[in-house]
Amino acid sequence: MARVLLAWLGFADVKAARRDASGGSGPIAQAVAIRTFDHVVLLDNFQKSDAELYQAWLTKKIHAEVVLRDHALAYPTHYGDIYRAVVSTVAWVLEKYEVQA
Repeated sequence: MARVLLAWLGFADVKAARRDASGGSGPIAQAVAIRTFDHVVLLDNFQKSDAELYQAWLTKKIHAEVVLRDHALAYPTHYGDIYRAVVSTVAWVLEKYEVQA
């Protein structure tokens, strides 16, 4: 069975990719440093350039596929938009990687 990490890309993660030491390595990089995954699926609502910068940065650090799933949010804590993004991404992961829930 595929080992998949789903995470929402955050500011601390992007800071790490920009080499801003104030954010450390970021929570996603910390997670993949201690666990092994086949796929890392990142939900994001960043500008495309920031998300792709992070994707490239993380890909260099791990031996897993890193996939971006961009989702527009009305505002950063719009729970309805977040819920819909997570539900659709989980369904996508279950189908794409044949993961059993």
